[in-house]
Amino acid sequence: MVAIGWCLAVAVALFARQSKNWAPDQLWPEEAWQQVLLPITVGSLLLGLISRQSSRLAEVRWVVAGIAVTLVAMITMPSGEGWSDMLPMHRFWMGAIISSGLLNLWLLDRMARRGADRWVMWVALASLGCPAILAASAFAGLAEWLVAAIVATTVMAISASLRKASAIWCAVYPVVLFLVSSIASGRFYTYEDHPLSLYGIMLFAPSVIALVDVPLEQRSTVVRVAFALITSLLLLSCVAWFILAGSAEEQW
Repeated sequence: MVAIGWCLAVAVALFARQSKNWAPDQLWPEEAWQQVLLPITVGSLLLGLISRQSSRLAEVRWVVAGIAVTLVAMITMPSGEGWSDMLPMHRFWMGAIISSGLLNLWLLDRMARRGADRWVMWVALASLGCPAILAASAFAGLAEWLVAAIVATTVMAISASLRKASAIWCAVYPVVLFLVSSIASGRFYTYEDHPLSLYGIMLFAPSVIALVDVPLEQRSTVVRVAFALITSLLLLSCVAWFILAGSAEEQW
């Protein structure tokens, strides 16, 4: 249920921000980056429930993950006459969301099950910093929503760190789905032409951190956390440098 708790916290923040702009009879947001919360919630709930069951359901878990990531990719893509000139990009970005989402989900799930269950949420939190930097330079509404996600993830990360043998780490499922969706949304709502390498860093940041941890799985928690922290800071620094350098060049 921690995945549902995370999604509810973000949904409440979205409603609080948008309620003044919605018509009295409007129950569903119009923007694609807001609508994506539904498949994130349903997919994360199923993944969390399956993860608590027998390992024999592992294959089912990844079928559900594949469907959830695909739906997230489909809904994330903005549509309508105003986006007609961006339609050629949709195929690429749907592929990027699906591939990065699945890899991130698998590696963070693997990481949690190999002794990182109490601190893997901090990895997810660090990864959210990348799209937050992008959104802050592009679209205030998306940036505010990312702040809500960061706050919810911080609460989950603290709770997981303080409790032993809990399933709070399952909140990585909605965080990853939210992460890849928000990066794509940030791309479509920005006027700056950032390099593809920047989006690659952001999309696969959780996977990079998890891969660095693979050879350290037999080492102490302190060593693993230290390397994860260093890797996260390096990735965030790269993203910040790319975006700030691009903004400065645009202003000049």
